[in-house]
Amino acid sequence: MTAKITKLSENKVEIKLTIEFNGNMLESEEIIQDELNKAGKIATEELLKKFDTDGSNISVGGKKFYSKGAVKKNT
Repeated sequence: MTAKITKLSENKVEIKLTIEFNGNMLESEEIIQDELNKAGKIATEELLKKFDTDGSNISVGGKKFYSKGAVKKNT
């Protein structure tokens, strides 16, 4: 069971999703939901990168704000 990016461009992301059915209907439905959520997380992550700042300083109302840059988060 995997979800991974197969193609990525400026305006599109293609995600390959493989779902293995095992167990009963309820368990299989839960597996489908989990894997679709993983694919959605991957797509959202790429979209957030597109709208993220470049890390340069920002001046607002005479005050200068600084960026720590990209910081790895625990997920």
